Amino acid sequence: MPSAVDTAVAGRRGSVVVYLVVAFGFTWLVWAPLVVAALGSTELPPVPLIFFVGSFGPLAGAVAASAFSGGWRGVRAGALRTFSVRFRGVWWWWALGMPIAYFLIGYLTAAIVAGGWPDMTQFGLTEKLPGWNVAAVAVVWILTFGLGEEAGWRGWLLPHLAERLSTFWAALTVAGVWIVWHAPAFVFNPTYREMGPGIIWRSRERGGAMHSPRAPSKQRGH
Repeated sequence: MPSAVDTAVAGRRGSVVVYLVVAFGFTWLVWAPLVVAALGSTELPPVPLIFFVGSFGPLAGAVAASAFSGGWRGVRAGALRTFSVRFRGVWWWWALGMPIAYFLIGYLTAAIVAGGWPDMTQFGLTEKLPGWNVAAVAVVWILTFGLGEEAGWRGWLLPHLAERLSTFWAALTVAGVWIVWHAPAFVFNPTYREMGPGIIWRSRERGGAMHSPRAPSKQRGH
């Protein structure tokens, strides 16, 4: 028998559409000035803090869709389910162990590729937040790319799609939507423009000459 929380967050017909419209609309509207500025210049200006504000689009979509489905009760129930920490013990081990594993893999990979050990004084820093220490950068990352994005993608969209699709196809669908949602960032964000389609875009600006991405002086973030 479904719980009161599950009943309150059950997807009303059209709720996924509401989520997508708000998530994309919020983010793309915030990022629009950055896209316009990048298209009108051959050199990219530093990414301003407004870039991070756009990361709250998925969260805004989750709130809007939850309100559409069940009003304030739906919003409250959705938050309770999204931010629940009631997991089996094994998932806590995964949650604690995976960041450590990622760090070790990244550290060793960087050492192998660069031919020397990474400079740990630059750990956690990003040129998008110049002068910010690692603790401040971590807070921004958690609030924006953690709370702002994943509360929507994994906290709302994934479980609602999983009600209609298998877990595999639901996750794959979210991944595809996530990629499209980031499309404007390939215009103005150096991190995105230096990979994949971003290299092609920059080559066009330089008269078709292939561009080799510059080596980052600091860790590049999202």
